[in-house]
Amino acid sequence: MIGPWKQPEQRAQGQLRRLYGEDADPFAAARLWARDVLREFRIDAGTRPMAAARALRHADPRLGRVTARYLVELAAGRKDGSEPPRRRSPLLH
Repeated sequence: MIGPWKQPEQRAQGQLRRLYGEDADPFAAARLWARDVLREFRIDAGTRPMAAARALRHADPRLGRVTARYLVELAAGRKDGSEPPRRRSPLLH
């Protein structure tokens, strides 16, 4: 059976929930972890996003590319970690 198609951002959020699900706010915990790792590697997520994603994946090999990129966006402050609004199919209107 083929499951529902998900946006890359939704897949990344799902992986973060699995990795940080024990915390009250898994996105805040992931953001703090990412900022600590990037501070340790001395990488600015805002100016060097590719290097930041590589550093995060090096620190935790369980991260997928999409999830690492999403974490870079969280660490840079471009995303707030909230759930994206679900889009309704135009066929359902």
